[in-house]
Order: sequence, then structure tokens, then C-alpha cells
Amino acid sequence: MSQAPHALPPIDEFPEYRPLSATAVVGLVLAVLGLAALVVPMLWPLPLAAALVSLWALRRINRLGCEQSGRGLAWAGLLLGIALVASAPSQGSWHRYLVRHAATEVGLAWFDLLAHNETYAAWRLSLEPSSRPHDTALPVDLASDNPRYDEELQAFLQQPIVRQLLALGPQAQVAAEEVRQQASSLSRDAVEIVYRVRFQEGGQPQSLAVHLHIDRVAYRAHVKNLGRQAFAGWRVRLVRSAPNSAQSR
Repeated sequence: MSQAPHALPPIDEFPEYRPLSATAVVGLVLAVLGLAALVVPMLWPLPLAAALVSLWALRRINRLGCEQSGRGLAWAGLLLGIALVASAPSQGSWHRYLVRHAATEVGLAWFDLLAHNETYAAWRLSLEPSSRPHDTALPVDLASDNPRYDEELQAFLQQPIVRQLLALGPQAQVAAEEVRQQASSLSRDAVEIVYRVRFQEGGQPQSLAVHLHIDRVAYRAHVKNLGRQAFAGWRVRLVRSAPNSAQSR
């Protein structure tokens, strides 16, 4: 016995098509992209824009009634945007702490290089990461590779504080004392740190305050077979040392 075919519902019982709100989609996309702000602080305007666009989408959907869909997308974009904006202060503080901690360690490594007479490595660390000579190059090759490098290395070695640190060698005890300034931009994090160098001179304890400007620099460089790639590197610059060099402490 054959079964009767199912009868189709009346045409007016089919759900009416409602276009998806493009504004709700944009708000959600901005919120998802705003997750990158957890890594790149300069992108924090994205979550705020996501919350505002999603709120506008919700108001528009409510005003149009049944003419548009996308309420769920708008709510998702709004809530995610608000959550990211609310977390901005703590994330910004955490990023600053990580940069400050890493910069402090880089500065101590710079002092350690000079203490062990690794002048070439210490000098390389004072240059912009994107313009340094190759780390496997020998100092004797600098003049032939680029005369400017040899001149800059000699100028670095003639700085009074560098000469003093080289003379002190491993006997110098170095510790970070104070963070003076810290700033961030899209391509650079900068920290100015005061280090205290303690040593013995003439049987008396002496100390020297050394100010270093330490940058974390983002840059792009060409890699064979891969094209231009993104990198980040550190740079240490000597700002100044305390007057009269050695002081009793």
C-alpha cells in the first residue's frame, strides 16, 4: 500500500527571510581581531570599537524589529569587546612588567660582557638590531666590511665608563637600582634603568651609578628564500654615569 506524499505547508507558513546585519558582523570581527591586543598593546582601540559598533548594531536591529537578523552576533561582539576593554589595564601593566624585567636582564648581560672583556659583543648590543654586523664576524674584519663599524667600535671603547668597567672586570658587582622611565609604541619598547656598580678601590667600598637606555625594537629583515620577515631585538645605550665616577657608599 503506497503512502500518500506529505503535504506542503501553506506558503505563508514559511519563515520570512531577514537579511543579516552587516554592522553586527563588523562588530564581531573587530572583537575577534581585538584579541590581538593581549599581545600588542597598541591595538587596544579595536575592542573599544567592537563594543561601540556592536551596540549600534543592537540598537539598529531593535529599531527595525523583524526586518534584520544578527542579534546574537551583536551581543557576542558587544560582550567580547567589553571584556577585552575591562582587561586592558591589567594586560597593559603585565606587558610593562614583562618588558621591564626583560630589559633589566639585558642590561645585566651587557655589564657581564664588559666584565669578561667581550667588547665586540657589548658594542654590537649598542647598535640598532637591524643594522648590526653579523654576530660571527670578527672585529678585525670590521674595517674591510664597513669602515664606519670600526670607527664606532673604537668610539665605544673610548667612553670613560666603558674603560672603567673593563678595568674593573669581574670584581664589579652590578645590580639594578631604579627604573626611571618606560614607554611603548607600536615598534619599540623603551626603558631607562639605573644600575649600581659596586667595587673595592684602595681597600674602600666604592660605587658608581650607570644609566642605561634599553630598547626592544621590532623590525623587518630579508631572509633567504623567505623574503622579509618580522624580528625583534634589544639595544643598550649608555645614557650617563654618576659624576666623579667612583663614590663611597
